[in-house]
Amino acid sequence: MLPISFIEIQNQILGAAVEINGTQFSLNYSSDRTPGRLAAYTRTIPVSGSHVAADLERIEIEIDIAGQHFIKTFPPETNQTYTFVWNGKDIEGRLLSGKQPVTIRTTYIYPNQEHNQRKEGTTTLGTWNAIAQGLGSWTLNVHHAYDVAGKTLYLGNGQRRNNVEAIAYNVGNINIRQGINSLTHSESRLKPTEDVSSSSVHFSGLELLDGGLTPRRDDSAQPIDLANNISIPSEGGGQLYVFDRAGKHLFTISTLTKALIYRFEYDESGYLAAVEDGDRNITRIQREVDLSIAIIAPYGQRTSLSFNTDGCLESVTNPARETSQFNYGNDGLLTSFADPKGNIYQFDYDEVGRLKSRQEPDGSFDLLERVRTEKGFQVAKITATGREATYLTERLATGEEQQVNKGCGGTGAIVALTDKNGKETITYPDGSVFTQESQPDPRFGKQVPMVKRTVLTTPGGLSATVSVDRTCTLKDANDPLSLATLTDMVNFNGRTSTTIFDAENKQVIYKSPEGRQSILTLDEGGRVIKTEVAGLEPVSFVYDDRGRLISAMQGDRAILNYNYDGEGRLSSLGNAEGDRVQYTYDEIGRIIQTTLPSGRTYQFAYDANSNLTQIIVPSGAVHTLNYNAVNLESGYVPPENPSYASTYDSEQQLTNSTLPSGRTVQGIYNQSGYLESAIYPEAQVDVTYEQESRRVTKLVRTPAEGGTPQEMTFTYDGGLVTEMAWSGVTNGTYRYRYDNNFSLVGMQLDDEPEIEMKRDADGLLTQYGQFQIVRDRATGAPTQMTDSRMKVDIEYDKSGRVISRKNMVNGKILYQLQLSYDPLNRIVQKRETVVGKTQTYDYTYDLDGQLILVKRDGEIVERYVYDDNGNRTEWQLGTEQHTASYDAQDRLIELDGTPYEFDTDGFLIQRGEMTLKYSATGELLEVSWPDGKAIQYTYDSMNRRVARTDEKGTEQYLYGNLDRPFQVTAVRDNSGKLSVYEYDDFGSLFAIERDANLYYVTTDQLGTPRVVCDLNGQAIKILDYNNFGQQIADSSAVFDLPIRFAGGVLEADTKLVRFGFRDYDSVAGKWTAKDPIGFAGGDGNLYRYVLNNSANLIDPDGKTPLVLAPIVVDALAGAAGGLATEGFKQSVIYIRTGQFDGWAVIRSPFIGAVGGIVGGAVAGFNPVAAAAAGGAATGIVDGIFTPIPEPSITASDLGSRIGSYLGSKCAADLQQSSGSGTKPVGSGAQPIRKQTRACIEVINGNQRTVQCF
Repeated sequence: MLPISFIEIQNQILGAAVEINGTQFSLNYSSDRTPGRLAAYTRTIPVSGSHVAADLERIEIEIDIAGQHFIKTFPPETNQTYTFVWNGKDIEGRLLSGKQPVTIRTTYIYPNQEHNQRKEGTTTLGTWNAIAQGLGSWTLNVHHAYDVAGKTLYLGNGQRRNNVEAIAYNVGNINIRQGINSLTHSESRLKPTEDVSSSSVHFSGLELLDGGLTPRRDDSAQPIDLANNISIPSEGGGQLYVFDRAGKHLFTISTLTKALIYRFEYDESGYLAAVEDGDRNITRIQREVDLSIAIIAPYGQRTSLSFNTDGCLESVTNPARETSQFNYGNDGLLTSFADPKGNIYQFDYDEVGRLKSRQEPDGSFDLLERVRTEKGFQVAKITATGREATYLTERLATGEEQQVNKGCGGTGAIVALTDKNGKETITYPDGSVFTQESQPDPRFGKQVPMVKRTVLTTPGGLSATVSVDRTCTLKDANDPLSLATLTDMVNFNGRTSTTIFDAENKQVIYKSPEGRQSILTLDEGGRVIKTEVAGLEPVSFVYDDRGRLISAMQGDRAILNYNYDGEGRLSSLGNAEGDRVQYTYDEIGRIIQTTLPSGRTYQFAYDANSNLTQIIVPSGAVHTLNYNAVNLESGYVPPENPSYASTYDSEQQLTNSTLPSGRTVQGIYNQSGYLESAIYPEAQVDVTYEQESRRVTKLVRTPAEGGTPQEMTFTYDGGLVTEMAWSGVTNGTYRYRYDNNFSLVGMQLDDEPEIEMKRDADGLLTQYGQFQIVRDRATGAPTQMTDSRMKVDIEYDKSGRVISRKNMVNGKILYQLQLSYDPLNRIVQKRETVVGKTQTYDYTYDLDGQLILVKRDGEIVERYVYDDNGNRTEWQLGTEQHTASYDAQDRLIELDGTPYEFDTDGFLIQRGEMTLKYSATGELLEVSWPDGKAIQYTYDSMNRRVARTDEKGTEQYLYGNLDRPFQVTAVRDNSGKLSVYEYDDFGSLFAIERDANLYYVTTDQLGTPRVVCDLNGQAIKILDYNNFGQQIADSSAVFDLPIRFAGGVLEADTKLVRFGFRDYDSVAGKWTAKDPIGFAGGDGNLYRYVLNNSANLIDPDGKTPLVLAPIVVDALAGAAGGLATEGFKQSVIYIRTGQFDGWAVIRSPFIGAVGGIVGGAVAGFNPVAAAAAGGAATGIVDGIFTPIPEPSITASDLGSRIGSYLGSKCAADLQQSSGSGTKPVGSGAQPIRKQTRACIEVINGNQRTVQCF
């Protein structure tokens, strides 16, 4: 129940929200909905200009509003203005709510009266007063209001739409008792980015010229009159809000299926009394005699509200008796709130009620300073350290509207220009230009403006054009809800995709440019009941009468089933074999215990702000987490160990991470708020940025004890990385070439020949250098890869899982793999033929999905026993027996008599006679032995190992794959010999170029190399491993191949395998360091490798929560990890987000084929209501029929470690506003935004986001 706050920067409006326990609703506050927002009652009227006539006698201003008449007289002087402030009352003294029309006349009076001149204009004053809703100036997020006179739609989540024309609108024969469209709750969660302006064409949502008089453009849709009620479509057109003639919200329906989404009931006083959804889940608002209110959720959870003497909301108390408190100044302006732990957030306003400052409990603050300009106004946001970002809004003499956003420290400006016809042009600091033209929706006209055409041009001249054509067929031409079909045709640089909604069959049919088709079928309530991809078995979903998902199947095969407790929360998750994970909750629905199918339990505890403070693993060991006043994690205490600590500056940026040993990692930031240096005892990383765009141009890692700095440089075209170069110990340069679709079509290393790439109309690779890729016409999955000598054939079953792969060279079968699966998508049998020798492996798992038995040709070759925490304590390899012991943190103490020692920071420092040295950031720097032998390692600024040095010389590693930044793509050995590694769609190695020779590589289902052969098909290296990566055989030590188990980099002398951020000990089956992302990795054992499910799962970067081995193509991958995998993982997701991630357990093939348009279509994972998994805030129309595949300029993930230091409040303004190019280092790619309107900063606990729309 931690309050969320957000700021509309240009409009200087404060918003806040508090979730209502047991529902999908929140209470929302907006400071512009109170009488204290005097800016809404104020107009600055120009009286005279720079010249007045010599005989002018006086100037009179007359104002008429709400029956009141005001006259003001001015002398005949130049450059005068008059600021009029209305008291908000009518002539009878009654306080009015909503915008009121005002007429303003300016008369220039001369002595003879005959030459008097008069100007007259109309505008509105006032604002809608949320106090009338009876919830203390707050509103329910899904409950809206329409100001008929002011033509303004006030959304319950605090947003608004101005100039909304709407009148009587008959919803015809809609049966509002039908089921709810559980996918169209587009306002069910706080989304402050939805509507900050009247439309997608004009800046009417901003207070231009402080609300000065300007002619009103007729840019709104024509009224639609179908009788009786006022109806307004949602911004995306997916929902229809129905109001009575006074603007009271009656119900919300789906514009696709006509299904009821919400019905609103009122008491005798006209206050909201209940909200009912389409599944008859009713949330009641119970008003007590003492004027307090109880909001009672559909399953009985009770949230109590109390109010001050002015009727404003004073406190919100959840069922656990945790309370948030709120204080107000004059006329309802929120001046502070205290979270349940008593931390106080403070707000201050200027004389007209605009937000002026915000201060948080840790002392950090923002100031908003507003100044008038000749053509508009500018708002500056100034942080505690003096960083300043500016937001300029102007109306130009040409009639164009311009917005200029400029970040801190001299960062380049983002300029958005909108012409009279609504065409928008956005110019970004790097020179990229984005243009957009809009068009009216065929059903709802300009009330639902949609994109007609967009063009993105990079500084280098690449240009992507997207055009959209939407058509609809109506059964009744006068009823936009009588939908028969709705069709979107999207043309992206000449490639056309089609999405059709067939109302009669309730199907969404998507056809890609290449002709691949997917179908999604809905029920009467709009829920997804089936997803179909040609060539794959359909996935179907079943719901109970409360709209909750109860089962999922593919074909006739059960996948998962769901049970719920008496309070509507997911109580257990079951698989096809009858195993169940059980969840236990506290009074407000926080998970306090997860019980795995084996009976093992994880327990969780929280503070009053719902921060996770304690995890008790099955062994009983306790992990403790601490937080500061703004809920940033400040400490972690492992069992029987000193604490980790984190400190932050006044910008809430991480400045120091202190390890238990006392070692620190320090972050230093520049005036723009970007990381300038990261300093730790072993090295320093320095970051250089391009001045205007603030993209990273150089990274330098300098060892603290001397040595050669390792440098990386980056060159861009817009946000596309065109060159990435290493210099220092490791040297090499990759160059990248793109087409107008921004797809990579060429890659070159140094002076080597360029690897040319070709793609089909769907953007899938069909040629990679000399290799041709054949794809399934229905699914797009690769079915064959060939060159003049090699041929790889791949077969899939109806679930999209690989069942066969055959590698041939010169007609010889070098390797063949055949896989069989259980109902949980786990491999239960592998039939493998290696250079003519065939062996069959059978796999057995325990109830929690851990591999416990492997048979080869019927004989046991591997057997594993685990303790309660999943540590491998006993195992058998062939006839050999092994044992190991562990401490309370799950770190190895001893393996077969060999002692293991970890330091207090959690890194392995001794294994038998081998000594290891780790940096504070997890880089293995050196390994040494008593005989003097030693190996040193060098890293780049992204924690990637780039060199290995021993007495023989230095081996260099290069990483050229922008999509897989930890994948080694080239190695230069100590003699300078270069090897280039080629990978397939699955990320598995398939070829090596070395000394002008080409070698082919075959891999198993994990991506582990098994056979290397020459062009003639002669095997020159055959490798074998057990299922946890311990090498069993190597036929040729002469042929060097560092890529080994699961695609990691093997260190032959230590037997450690490097996966991105961590080293894996294949002998022990354990990591040598904690998961760098902690429990967010999805495992309560921070040293366990892929949950002991190594036959199915991989972890290519050492911190990815779970990655299915490359055997499933957009099928039901999640279940393969085993139910226990999801048990703990879903607990962590639920703890962090308050909801279960259904698609983590069930990923429909529809998602891959349709490009994620369904969002989270599997309803029922939300334990408190019938919402879809992950909230399902995007609706069928708002999700599917927002048909623009916005061109993304994408660069590589430039390093998660230093990324944790980036993104200050000020820096976020620019990055989130820009849309073009990449985010700061480590945060991935930033998609192009279609428009820039107003900027909103969302403060959700310790999460801060600034977006401009």
